[in-house]
Amino acid sequence: MDPHLLRTFVAVAECGSFSAAAARLGYTQSAVSQHIAALEHDLGTPLLHRRPVVPTPSGERLLEHAGPILLRLDAARADVRRTIADPPGALRTTAVAHEPLVLALPKDHPLARRRGLALHDLANARWIDAPDLAAPLSTLRTAAGSDAFRPALTYTGTDLHSLLTLVAAGHGLAVLPQSAASAGIAAVPVTTPRLVHRIELLHGHLTEPAATALASVLSGESDDE
Repeated sequence: MDPHLLRTFVAVAECGSFSAAAARLGYTQSAVSQHIAALEHDLGTPLLHRRPVVPTPSGERLLEHAGPILLRLDAARADVRRTIADPPGALRTTAVAHEPLVLALPKDHPLARRRGLALHDLANARWIDAPDLAAPLSTLRTAAGSDAFRPALTYTGTDLHSLLTLVAAGHGLAVLPQSAASAGIAAVPVTTPRLVHRIELLHGHLTEPAATALASVLSGESDDE
Protein backbone atom coordinates (compact mmCIF):
# COMPACT_ATOMS: atom_id res chain seq x y z
CA MET A 1 0.00 0.00 0.00
CA ASP A 2 1.50 3.30 -1.14
CA PRO A 3 1.67 5.74 1.81
CA HIS A 4 1.18 8.70 -0.55
CA LEU A 5 -2.15 7.26 -1.66
CA LEU A 6 -3.08 6.57 1.95
CA ARG A 7 -2.28 10.15 2.94
CA THR A 8 -4.48 11.44 0.10
CA PHE A 9 -7.34 9.18 1.20
CA VAL A 10 -7.14 10.51 4.77
CA ALA A 11 -7.18 14.11 3.53
CA VAL A 12 -10.27 13.51 1.36
CA ALA A 13 -12.08 11.72 4.19
CA GLU A 14 -11.27 14.53 6.64
CA CYS A 15 -12.14 17.34 4.21
CA GLY A 16 -15.23 15.66 2.78
CA SER A 17 -14.22 17.05 -0.59
CA PHE A 18 -11.79 16.15 -3.36
CA SER A 19 -11.13 19.81 -4.18
CA ALA A 20 -10.51 20.76 -0.55
CA ALA A 21 -8.14 17.81 -0.12
CA ALA A 22 -6.30 18.85 -3.29
CA ALA A 23 -5.85 22.37 -1.91
CA ARG A 24 -4.54 21.01 1.41
CA LEU A 25 -2.06 18.66 -0.24
CA GLY A 26 -0.99 20.95 -3.06
CA TYR A 27 -2.24 18.57 -5.77
CA THR A 28 -4.66 19.04 -8.61
CA GLN A 29 -8.15 17.65 -8.10
CA SER A 30 -7.49 15.21 -10.93
CA ALA A 31 -4.39 13.88 -9.16
CA VAL A 32 -6.40 13.35 -5.96
CA SER A 33 -9.06 11.44 -7.87
CA GLN A 34 -6.36 9.28 -9.48
CA HIS A 35 -4.83 8.55 -6.06
CA ILE A 36 -8.14 7.42 -4.63
CA ALA A 37 -8.90 5.29 -7.69
CA ALA A 38 -5.48 3.64 -7.47
CA LEU A 39 -5.92 2.88 -3.76
CA GLU A 40 -9.39 1.44 -4.31
CA HIS A 41 -8.02 -0.70 -7.13
CA ASP A 42 -5.18 -1.91 -4.91
CA LEU A 43 -7.56 -2.92 -2.10
CA GLY A 44 -10.27 -4.18 -4.45
CA THR A 45 -13.10 -2.21 -2.85
CA PRO A 46 -14.64 1.29 -2.93
CA LEU A 47 -13.38 3.44 -0.07
CA LEU A 48 -15.41 6.63 -0.57
CA HIS A 49 -18.96 7.45 -1.54
CA ARG A 50 -18.89 10.35 -4.01
CA ARG A 51 -22.13 12.19 -3.16
CA PRO A 52 -21.65 13.08 -0.41
CA VAL A 53 -17.93 12.32 -0.05
CA VAL A 54 -17.89 10.05 2.98
CA PRO A 55 -16.06 6.79 3.70
CA THR A 56 -17.68 3.48 2.86
CA PRO A 57 -17.59 0.75 5.57
CA SER A 58 -14.31 -0.42 4.08
CA GLY A 59 -13.05 3.14 4.08
CA GLU A 60 -13.99 3.54 7.75
CA ARG A 61 -11.97 0.44 8.59
CA LEU A 62 -9.00 1.75 6.61
CA LEU A 63 -9.18 5.09 8.42
CA GLU A 64 -8.78 3.27 11.74
CA HIS A 65 -5.43 1.95 10.55
CA ALA A 66 -4.32 4.93 8.48
CA GLY A 67 -3.61 7.33 11.35
CA PRO A 68 -1.22 5.04 13.26
CA ILE A 69 0.46 3.92 10.01
CA LEU A 70 1.17 7.48 8.88
CA LEU A 71 2.37 8.47 12.34
CA ARG A 72 4.81 5.56 12.38
CA LEU A 73 6.07 6.52 8.93
CA ASP A 74 6.58 10.13 10.01
CA ALA A 75 8.37 8.99 13.16
CA ALA A 76 10.62 6.66 11.15
CA ARG A 77 11.48 9.44 8.70
CA ALA A 78 12.33 11.83 11.55
CA ASP A 79 14.42 9.19 13.30
CA VAL A 80 16.45 8.48 10.18
CA ARG A 81 17.01 12.20 9.61
CA ARG A 82 18.22 12.61 13.19
CA THR A 83 20.68 9.79 12.60
CA ILE A 84 22.03 11.55 9.54
CA ALA A 85 22.24 14.91 11.31
CA ASP A 86 23.78 13.53 14.50
CA PRO A 87 25.60 10.25 13.81
CA PRO A 88 26.33 8.18 16.92
CA GLY A 89 29.85 8.14 18.32
CA ALA A 90 31.99 5.08 18.65
CA LEU A 91 30.69 2.57 21.18
CA ARG A 92 32.81 1.84 24.23
CA THR A 93 32.70 -0.81 26.94
CA THR A 94 33.08 -0.56 30.70
CA ALA A 95 33.43 -3.65 32.87
CA VAL A 96 30.44 -4.33 35.12
CA ALA A 97 31.43 -7.63 36.72
CA HIS A 98 33.45 -10.76 36.17
CA GLU A 99 33.49 -14.19 37.77
CA PRO A 100 35.31 -17.48 37.21
CA LEU A 101 33.90 -20.23 35.05
CA VAL A 102 33.29 -23.70 36.47
CA LEU A 103 32.70 -27.13 35.02
CA ALA A 104 29.13 -28.30 35.68
CA LEU A 105 28.86 -32.07 36.02
CA PRO A 106 26.71 -34.66 37.86
CA LYS A 107 27.35 -35.08 41.57
CA ASP A 108 28.28 -38.74 41.08
CA HIS A 109 30.75 -38.00 38.28
CA PRO A 110 34.30 -39.33 38.97
CA LEU A 111 35.69 -35.78 38.73
CA ALA A 112 33.04 -34.16 40.92
CA ARG A 113 35.27 -33.98 44.02
CA ARG A 114 38.29 -32.48 42.31
CA ARG A 115 39.49 -29.05 43.50
CA GLY A 116 40.23 -27.93 39.96
CA LEU A 117 40.42 -29.23 36.40
CA ALA A 118 42.52 -28.45 33.34
CA LEU A 119 40.37 -27.81 30.30
CA HIS A 120 42.53 -29.82 27.89
CA ASP A 121 42.02 -32.94 30.05
CA LEU A 122 38.29 -32.77 29.25
CA ALA A 123 38.56 -32.46 25.48
CA ASN A 124 37.00 -35.86 24.77
CA ALA A 125 34.30 -35.73 27.44
CA ARG A 126 30.57 -35.74 26.64
CA TRP A 127 29.59 -32.10 26.18
CA ILE A 128 26.30 -30.25 25.98
CA ASP A 129 26.43 -27.46 23.42
CA ALA A 130 24.24 -24.69 24.88
CA PRO A 131 25.65 -21.48 23.38
CA ASP A 132 22.99 -19.18 24.89
CA LEU A 133 23.75 -20.33 28.45
CA ALA A 134 27.16 -21.99 28.64
CA ALA A 135 30.58 -21.24 27.18
CA PRO A 136 30.35 -22.14 23.46
CA LEU A 137 32.29 -25.24 22.55
CA SER A 138 34.11 -23.26 19.86
CA THR A 139 35.43 -21.00 22.63
CA LEU A 140 36.58 -24.00 24.64
CA ARG A 141 38.37 -25.42 21.60
CA THR A 142 40.19 -22.12 21.13
CA ALA A 143 41.07 -21.84 24.82
CA ALA A 144 42.40 -25.41 24.99
CA GLY A 145 44.08 -25.36 21.58
CA SER A 146 42.21 -28.51 20.60
CA ASP A 147 39.92 -29.62 17.80
CA ALA A 148 37.95 -31.83 20.21
CA PHE A 149 35.11 -30.65 22.51
CA ARG A 150 32.40 -32.11 20.28
CA PRO A 151 28.77 -32.05 21.45
CA ALA A 152 26.96 -35.16 22.59
CA LEU A 153 23.80 -33.06 22.88
CA THR A 154 22.76 -29.61 21.64
CA TYR A 155 20.44 -27.47 23.77
CA THR A 156 19.13 -24.39 21.97
CA GLY A 157 16.91 -23.14 24.79
CA THR A 158 17.56 -20.35 27.27
CA ASP A 159 16.22 -21.93 30.47
CA LEU A 160 19.11 -22.48 32.87
CA HIS A 161 17.19 -24.95 35.03
CA SER A 162 16.60 -27.20 32.02
CA LEU A 163 20.28 -27.15 31.14
CA LEU A 164 21.31 -28.01 34.71
CA THR A 165 18.77 -30.84 34.72
CA LEU A 166 20.41 -32.27 31.60
CA VAL A 167 23.83 -32.02 33.25
CA ALA A 168 22.59 -33.67 36.47
CA ALA A 169 21.07 -36.52 34.44
CA GLY A 170 24.44 -37.27 32.85
CA HIS A 171 23.73 -36.11 29.32
CA GLY A 172 26.92 -34.07 29.19
CA LEU A 173 29.11 -31.39 30.77
CA ALA A 174 28.98 -27.62 30.43
CA VAL A 175 31.18 -24.69 31.44
CA LEU A 176 29.15 -22.02 33.23
CA PRO A 177 29.66 -18.88 35.31
CA GLN A 178 30.10 -19.83 38.95
CA SER A 179 26.89 -18.04 39.95
CA ALA A 180 24.85 -20.17 37.52
CA ALA A 181 25.70 -23.45 39.24
CA SER A 182 23.05 -24.91 41.54
CA ALA A 183 22.92 -27.36 44.42
CA GLY A 184 21.72 -30.11 42.08
CA ILE A 185 25.09 -30.46 40.34
CA ALA A 186 28.78 -30.42 41.13
CA ALA A 187 30.76 -27.33 40.08
CA VAL A 188 34.53 -27.69 39.74
CA PRO A 189 36.71 -24.65 38.93
CA VAL A 190 38.49 -24.63 35.57
CA THR A 191 42.04 -23.80 36.64
CA THR A 192 43.95 -24.12 33.36
CA PRO A 193 43.54 -21.93 31.45
CA ARG A 194 41.84 -19.46 33.75
CA LEU A 195 38.46 -18.67 32.20
CA VAL A 196 36.40 -15.67 33.25
CA HIS A 197 32.80 -14.67 32.55
CA ARG A 198 32.82 -10.91 31.95
CA ILE A 199 29.80 -8.59 31.87
CA GLU A 200 30.31 -5.25 30.15
CA LEU A 201 28.28 -2.07 29.77
CA LEU A 202 28.11 -1.01 26.12
CA HIS A 203 27.67 2.74 25.74
CA GLY A 204 28.30 5.55 23.33
CA HIS A 205 27.72 8.90 24.98
CA LEU A 206 28.56 8.42 28.66
CA THR A 207 31.70 9.97 30.05
CA GLU A 208 34.09 7.48 31.59
CA PRO A 209 33.28 8.54 35.21
CA ALA A 210 29.54 8.25 34.50
CA ALA A 211 29.99 4.85 32.83
CA THR A 212 32.08 3.62 35.77
CA ALA A 213 29.48 4.84 38.28
CA LEU A 214 26.66 3.14 36.37
CA ALA A 215 28.68 -0.07 36.10
CA SER A 216 29.19 0.04 39.86
CA VAL A 217 25.45 0.34 40.45
CA LEU A 218 24.71 -2.51 38.03
CA SER A 219 27.21 -4.79 39.72
CA GLY A 220 25.78 -4.06 43.19
CA GLU A 221 28.96 -2.40 44.39
CA SER A 222 29.22 0.84 46.36
CA ASP A 223 31.96 3.34 47.01
CA ASP A 224 32.21 2.18 50.61
CA GLU A 225 33.24 -1.35 49.67
